[in-house]
Amino acid sequence: MRSIIPIIGKVITEKATNLEKSKVYVFEVDIKSSKTQIKEAIKTLYGETPIEINVVTRPPHARRVGKTKVEVFTQPRKMAYVKMKNPLNKISST
Repeated sequence: MRSIIPIIGKVITEKATNLEKSKVYVFEVDIKSSKTQIKEAIKTLYGETPIEINVVTRPPHARRVGKTKVEVFTQPRKMAYVKMKNPLNKISST
């Protein structure tokens, strides 16, 4: 198991903010991290064990940038939807 904490930061979008009312928090995590690593990181950082963790991987997609509209690809992203038993008040945006 890796010793690096896989959580990159908290996702702040309209959907993520609405999910906080139902005690579901959205984090951007390392693309190579597993559910068990995310669970251990949440337990270490916030002192509470998650009830459920859902992970969504967004693959890279093409974008056109610049004056000549060169096609480049975005980086893949991985999001973890973490459901907690109690609301976490000490989570702040990074």
